[in-house]
Amino acid sequence: MKESLFRIGVDLLWVRVNPDGKPAAGGTVSYISNILEGFRQYPVEDEEIYLYVCRDAAHVFERFTEDSRFHLIVCPVDSSSQLRRIVWENLNMNRLARRDQLSVWYIPVYSRPLLMNRMVPDVTVIHDLISLHYPANFSKGRAKFFDLCWRNDARKASALVVISDYVRQDFLAHYRADEERVRVIYDPIIIRKSPVDFQELSERYGIEEREYLYTVSAIMKHKNLITLVKALNYLRDQGHGYRLVISGVISDNSSDEIRSYVKEHALEEAVIYTGRVSDEERDCLYEHCKTFLFPSLFEGFGMPVLEAMERGIPVITTKKTALYEVSQGQAEYVEDPLNEAEWAERILESPTGRVHYDADFSRYELNHIVGQYRDLFRYIYSRT
Repeated sequence: MKESLFRIGVDLLWVRVNPDGKPAAGGTVSYISNILEGFRQYPVEDEEIYLYVCRDAAHVFERFTEDSRFHLIVCPVDSSSQLRRIVWENLNMNRLARRDQLSVWYIPVYSRPLLMNRMVPDVTVIHDLISLHYPANFSKGRAKFFDLCWRNDARKASALVVISDYVRQDFLAHYRADEERVRVIYDPIIIRKSPVDFQELSERYGIEEREYLYTVSAIMKHKNLITLVKALNYLRDQGHGYRLVISGVISDNSSDEIRSYVKEHALEEAVIYTGRVSDEERDCLYEHCKTFLFPSLFEGFGMPVLEAMERGIPVITTKKTALYEVSQGQAEYVEDPLNEAEWAERILESPTGRVHYDADFSRYELNHIVGQYRDLFRYIYSRT
């Protein structure tokens, strides 16, 4: 190894895969995949990146090894056994850092290993504190684990990255951390034109261009999708036959409430659930929808809102948590996120064509975000 190299170790052992091989934590995996893509697209001469992965999730990041600066370190543990993975991670990360002569650890989630020493500085990322605000969504044991991790992060991380000013304020309100160590770096937004033929999706889902409403969201209570379904029923009662397309994974039993409401009100033809789709299919559905809806009550960032806005899609969302901040006050907003009549009114008022947003999207550009991370990595390394 060349001693002059700056070696970034990326802890990806938290990435779990479903039986079909696809990542379980879609949003967070998209985030780190985008960041890694930025490191690949905008290279720095003295930099090498080490990706530490569970053996059953290694395929998720194999493509990055096409670049010789990336090294895939497959660890002898499976993501399917979370307890075993956490124990292995805590017992071995210090050894791996010494062996690979890392300059800095990059931990893209909250779970900085409890036994990680400070010989190698680390940057740990906090995406939100959802279990503090929606404890009913989590078992008591899982909520306590999150709390333990966040307390450990606050005490020991060399630097903490939060993905919005909202998350920064929320974290500092609940945990004692030096404010100078808590930095806001937004999630990057990458806009690509989809190669998918919309006609294929039109036939698959029975939708027409510019005539369907779209949302991208996990099916969870705080995502508030039930209100959209109620708004759809409200519109139908007024003679407006909109169709709603929902792309995302089922994450809790709130899907039962939605299914029951759909069946009770005979909305089976109006509510189209695609499940998880590929990024290319999702982008195609963005590009051809009439309006993008995002009714969430809690977001640390809200990537889908920006993905739609940057495409010029009319967006209706809420002012909750980080959503107003990251959309820069440029979307259309409902005042009462639980009021289906207000949602229906906003949908009827929404334009059919493209819109122009007077927003500074450059703050979410990949090169800008990766540059902020690189600056932070070098800064904390210089202080060790």
